[in-house]
Formats: sequence, structure tokens, C-alpha cells
Amino acid sequence: MIQIILLPLICLYFKLLTYSKYVCMKLLDKYNQQLPRYTSFPAHPHWNGSPTTVQWMNQLQETSRENNNLEIYIHIPYCESLCRFCACNKKITKNKEISKIYIDALLKEWKHYTDQNLDFQTTGIHLGGGTPTFLSPGELDLLFTELSKTMKFAPKFKGSIEIDPRVTVPGHLEVFEKHNFNHISLGIQDFDLAVQENISRIQPLELVADLVSKIRSRDGIFLNFDLIHGLPGQTPETIRDTFDKVIDLGPDTIAYYSYARVPWKSKAQSLLEKLKIPTGEEKKELFDIGKQALLANGFKELGFDHFAKPESELYKSKQSGTLKRNFMGYTVSNAEMLIGLGCSSISYSGLGYVQNEKNPDTYMEQIQKGEMPFITGHTHSELDIEIYKNIQELMCNGRSDLTETLSKMSTNLSGTVLAELNDMKTDGILDINNGVVEVKEIGIPYVRNICKALDYNLKDKKTPKNQFSSTI
Repeated sequence: MIQIILLPLICLYFKLLTYSKYVCMKLLDKYNQQLPRYTSFPAHPHWNGSPTTVQWMNQLQETSRENNNLEIYIHIPYCESLCRFCACNKKITKNKEISKIYIDALLKEWKHYTDQNLDFQTTGIHLGGGTPTFLSPGELDLLFTELSKTMKFAPKFKGSIEIDPRVTVPGHLEVFEKHNFNHISLGIQDFDLAVQENISRIQPLELVADLVSKIRSRDGIFLNFDLIHGLPGQTPETIRDTFDKVIDLGPDTIAYYSYARVPWKSKAQSLLEKLKIPTGEEKKELFDIGKQALLANGFKELGFDHFAKPESELYKSKQSGTLKRNFMGYTVSNAEMLIGLGCSSISYSGLGYVQNEKNPDTYMEQIQKGEMPFITGHTHSELDIEIYKNIQELMCNGRSDLTETLSKMSTNLSGTVLAELNDMKTDGILDINNGVVEVKEIGIPYVRNICKALDYNLKDKKTPKNQFSSTI
């Protein structure tokens, strides 16, 4: 009798499982598109040109009257060796003498801002790259000391830095502690040796574990790991093993990025194209395995590629609806302005963007001439500001009221946006009622697609191919 009752239930279970997998594959086929990452809006290829230096400083002045909180990003482009997966702006060199010249340029660039007598309160400084720990402990100490002489720090200042476990020494940790840099992010990517060999980044577990132990011996450190799915050589088995090791090491947050495959602009990545690279369904499975491992071990989902422990400040910020996302990832900062120092850095005034010269040598030459090194930028329209607010809310909180944005659009554009969103509603990845969009759990991996529905720059279909990485 029990078998007679259970058999139909078992059959129903497997039918539902098969249907669920079918739905997921249909969504993947439809929404796995090349789209902006929406760390800015508009996306970089759609910027309308750099403001003049005077216009830029006026934008900062205007925003600071309402909110004078400022974040600073410092780009260190130098690396000692090439990681083949990396599409970041970097220069490979073992010439350590260049560091002093570059630091001098950074300080001169910052002086351009301090000479304006703008009313800034620095809430945080973030160093990225490249490899920030390419700089020696003494050089980082010099940089932080000189910057601090002309900065007004917010009471809850946060210093954060991305480090390479292969070139970070105890002296670096002492400098971080001295200057209150207590948010440390380790570039892990993957612990499988074959994958590390494929991407030319060998860093054994023992090396990372030793550094983590040294970091954890200091009080008040917030530790993040950067991981990547979609690298050549990754399999479900290697991902499970990597996440077992990651969980044992106990970081506070995880950034689990999709491999941004853009070989048309990265010579380093082109070296990987001869290898088998997971795509589509295979790549999605790798992400899901990592995600389930994290959720099973107490982590909470912040957004479509970040996870945090429930006691972390980031997760508490998500719960309260105050979480934000910028070029460096998710943040609790309430700063409206971001100043980027160094080559290729992007700054945000609240009213637009500027980006610095990408070549480090050209950047330093321009700084030495007393020039601001801007190469491109964008000045927001009222519609841009509204759309960017919606994108922030969708990526951070999974919900946004589009009423104001739709009212600023032409009838044709708003109609197109609503048609796209309603199509996504039919597909089950979001709900939309009275202009309010809510992302469903199954739609979290496709939040970039949801943001794309608002992106008027993509409606004319004139954007050249190979501008953006795939969503999955």
C-alpha cells in the first residue's frame, strides 16, 4: 500500500525536477547576453565626453553642498607577473624604482583637488590594481602618511586594500594596521593547482593559509576573498574542493565573480582561448555549486555575485535597505562622491564621471605637466540620475520604484521599457506592479538583464559587438 502511494509522488517529484531544470535552461538560453556590469550608468562606451577641469570641480562643489562625504580609489597598475584571466588595467614589471615616481604623481594629482578648497570628508580609501602590494611597506606608509596630511577623515573611516598573497609580507600588515586599513581583500580566484597553472597564478593553499593566519592575529580585520567561476579547467569537483578550503579559512565576505571573458581587449585572456572554458550551462552550474556551499555554511546573498556572513556590516546594511554598489563592489558607504587617483581610475561626482589616462607613463607625464589626466567622461541628464538610482536599488535590494524614471521618458521609450519588463514577468524572473519592480529569487542571476531594460543606450541596437562580457 505504501509503495502504491509513494510511487506517484516520486514520479511527480522527478517530473517537477525535470520541468524546473527545463525552465532554468530556457532562461539561461534567453538571458545569457553580453551586457554592461552597471557599476556605472551609463556604461562606459555610452559616455558623452569628459567635462572640463573647471566643470568637473564645479560638479564636486555642487554635490558637496548636500553631502560632503567622499570615497577615494587609488589604482596601482603594477604587477610582477601576468595573470592570464585578468582584464584589468595593469603593467607587468619587476622595476621597483617606478613605485616612487608613481607615488609622487598620485600625491600631485590629489593636490589638484586640495588646491580647490573643496569641503570633503573622507569616509574611505580603497587601493586596487594591478597589485597594490607591489609597493613596499615603506612606500605604502609614505603614501598614506602624505595623503593624511591634507585629509579630513570621517569618524567611521574605512581603509580597504586588495592584496596578492604571493607578494604580501608581514611589513605590509603592520602598515595597514598603522593607518586603519582593516578591510583586506585577497585575490584567491581558485585553489585547484591545474586551474592556477592555466591562468598563470600559482598560490598554494599553504601560502594563503599562512597569510590568513597572520591577518587574523590582528584585531578588527574584515577579510574578503575574490573568487572566479568560468575559468579554464574548473569542474564541479574542483569548485567543491575550492569552496571546502575557502570555508575552512573563514573569510567574512566572498565576491564570486563571473569570469569576464573579453579577449578582444585583453591580450592576456587571448592566451586562454585555446583551452576549454566553461560557458552557459556549465558555467552556471559552477556558480550554483559555490553559492549552495556558501548558503549551507551560513553565508547570506548580498547580490548576484557577493555573499556575506549575517553578522557582517554589509549584510546588516542590506537588511536595512542602505546597501550600495560601486566600482569596487558592495559597500555601506553613504558617500555621493568618489575620486579616483592614478592611471585609468574613474571618479564620480554624483552628477557625472571622469576617467584618467590608462597608460601609467602617459598619466605620470601629464601630472608632471600640471594637467588633470582626464581622457573621457560623462555628464548626467536628469534621466541618467533616475536610472542610476533604480539600478543601485535593483542590484542592492532587489526592488525599485520606476514611477519617477518612467515619467521622465518619452512615451515610446517608457512603453518599450514596460514591454521588456512585462516579458520578464511572464518568464518569472520579476514582478512589476504599479511601476514597482521586485526581482524574484530565480531572477537574481539575471539582474543585469533587468537593468538593461532601463538602458536607453541599448535600444537603438547601434552598440558595436564585443563591448561587454556575458551575464552568465
